[in-house]
Amino acid sequence: MHHIKTGKLRKHMSAMMAVIMAVSLAVPAGMSFSARTVSAADKTVEAKAGETIYNLRDGSIIATDTDGKKDVTYDRLTVKVGTKNAYKYNGPDHGVAFKDGNSLEIAVDGPSKISLGGCQYSNNGTITASSVDGSYTETKDARTAMCYHQDGTTIDFAYTGEAKTTITIAFSCTVYVPEVIVGPYTADTPDDNGVKKDSTYMYNFADGSVVPASYDSVNPLKGSIESKDGNLKITGSGDLYMHDTQHGLALYNGNTFEVKVAGNSTVTFNMCQYGGDAEGKIVASTKKGEFVTDTKQLLMDGAADGLSSMSFRYEGVATTLKFTVSCADKAEMYLHGINVANEPEQTEVPELVGNGKADVWDFGAAKLDEADYNNMLTEDVINSWYPESVKAGSEGATIGSFMTDELYFNPSGKTNNRIRTSNTGITRYDKRDDITIDGVTLSGYLYSNNSTPVVYMGLKLYKNDILTLYTGSNGGASTIVCESPSGHIQTAESNVSGAKIQFTASEYGIYKIYSTNEKLVVYRAVRQHTQPVVVSGAVDTKDASGLDTKDYSIAFVNKSTGEKNIVKPENGSYSVYLNEMYDYDVVLMDANGYVINSANKLSIAKGDGAKKFDIVIKSVDLVKLTGKITGLTQSALEALNLSFVNKDYVYVPEIKINGDDIAVNLEKGVTYDIVAEGINDYYLSDIKTISADKDITKDIVFSAKPAYKVNMKFDNLPEEADASVTFSNINEEGYTYTFTDLSDIKLRDGQYDV
Repeated sequence: MHHIKTGKLRKHMSAMMAVIMAVSLAVPAGMSFSARTVSAADKTVEAKAGETIYNLRDGSIIATDTDGKKDVTYDRLTVKVGTKNAYKYNGPDHGVAFKDGNSLEIAVDGPSKISLGGCQYSNNGTITASSVDGSYTETKDARTAMCYHQDGTTIDFAYTGEAKTTITIAFSCTVYVPEVIVGPYTADTPDDNGVKKDSTYMYNFADGSVVPASYDSVNPLKGSIESKDGNLKITGSGDLYMHDTQHGLALYNGNTFEVKVAGNSTVTFNMCQYGGDAEGKIVASTKKGEFVTDTKQLLMDGAADGLSSMSFRYEGVATTLKFTVSCADKAEMYLHGINVANEPEQTEVPELVGNGKADVWDFGAAKLDEADYNNMLTEDVINSWYPESVKAGSEGATIGSFMTDELYFNPSGKTNNRIRTSNTGITRYDKRDDITIDGVTLSGYLYSNNSTPVVYMGLKLYKNDILTLYTGSNGGASTIVCESPSGHIQTAESNVSGAKIQFTASEYGIYKIYSTNEKLVVYRAVRQHTQPVVVSGAVDTKDASGLDTKDYSIAFVNKSTGEKNIVKPENGSYSVYLNEMYDYDVVLMDANGYVINSANKLSIAKGDGAKKFDIVIKSVDLVKLTGKITGLTQSALEALNLSFVNKDYVYVPEIKINGDDIAVNLEKGVTYDIVAEGINDYYLSDIKTISADKDITKDIVFSAKPAYKVNMKFDNLPEEADASVTFSNINEEGYTYTFTDLSDIKLRDGQYDV
């Protein structure tokens, strides 16, 4: 499931919007100036009580044509040039680019919070805040994951002293600052709730472990009930109850879930296919910190049971998050469970997780070489999953849910699952012969005995971990899914003969492992933490005339996780943290007309350590294509993913689409294939390739694919029936067609489920 991140953007209200403001320049000795008047454009956020907002995006404080060589004072803010570098106005999104040696001085009357609008294009470096007397100092990373204009992300400093003072904000590298927000310090105090950072929890609502089955439709929950660890409280109003092992809890409007967290965390709701209100939602709220994902998300998304989840990402101090069911009165909704991931403490320098060994969960309790592996499952650990009445090492036992500190098995309340192994020291269902997969002999496996994605194995992974699974199946082909806490899906194929498959972790938390079409069979799971290393090098721009005056970046794109590690070159060089055991594509950002003319792929093997990787950039001759996109409906136009492809050339054309207008920068004289994705009901009906030696105007024309009449016979259908029929394209996910006029059914070529 893919969720769209929507930030907490506050409406903007410049310092009285169209009010005219005077800017006075604090001029170094020997320089003259004259006062000037500027207009504050409508480009900032709404000020909270007691806040002052300094807008650096609209030219009202720092002129858009500034040479960056003068100190500027506005109200209680002074921009200081220093002796190293001039600052520079960047634009209406990123504001002002401050350089090493530049600083801000802000007068405060006591405890104050100072927030700088963040930017993902700032360099890897630091920003330090300090008071005049040195009693206060605080250093933060200069670069943020997103930009302020995208999701409102800020870099926050908190001065808690009582005395009036001036706070200096000093930059050690290039930092883009769109706004400075100064207000009273009212810091969130972390709750002493006992929840630890770097901890995960899985709450299964289908097995009665949280809400007992005694709370049924006749005797629903009226009041609150807590999980055994005390970190989850569920409240009903005489309506909420445990429905069954397939669908979990039955929910009603106003029911709440209160989740204790240690700080930055992700709370994932494992949803159900069914419910009485298609518009029913979970609404998140918090008295501390903030949610950086949408706070209102649908409880049903149309996906099959077990294939849906929603995630809420919270950033802030330890607190209790509240989630409220919002749906039509008397509508019954369902929820399978909740997973919680409390992130580790963040460090300025990335560190290797663990002790350098791979963690192994082997369901035959194999003892791997302890010089290289941490053996997480022993005979005693596996035997502890069974009731005390079951003799350790006995045969004929089935198993329900179980968990260790980092491994979870959620069989959705079903207790007929099995451990099958040749190791007679393990409590098991039966003895099975060893199997060899990819040269590795394996003696036991977890067998779900239920062919449904509602049954899953959960495993705690850290960002950039590599997970290797040795899997099988009950007999047929098995599609194994690895689903991240935020719903990112990876898939691989397994079979009855066994398959070694590999997944990567793009974030921290509990990853769900399940099969979409078979019984889940897992022999062994191996979790490898990867070492962060410094990659640095020179950036040669001698053949890239004019590039050094542009605001460009270099991105190292992890080919497995998709993460972009972005760095801005400074003084002809760069430095960035990447991870061993991954391959990266190296690309330019915001550098239209330029390409990397040296190696643009980087692989970092285990044990490589810090790497030197020099980059050469050159300019290319560009021409512009402009025109219209025609033949598409509005919804198809919005779904269109258009690209111009020539794999023999480094330069990737830049495309801008505004409504049905298109503008594309092409490399002069190069022929490109036009590739249209996301609109399978249409095809390119005019040009399919394009090349130009000068600026040209040309439309990109689409036509609907031919549709053919389908004749169907519906026996015993009453005339007054309000009937419809839906066709789902078997080979093209997401393409479904519903007809209410059963005499006028038309479909394009394809195979369909009805």
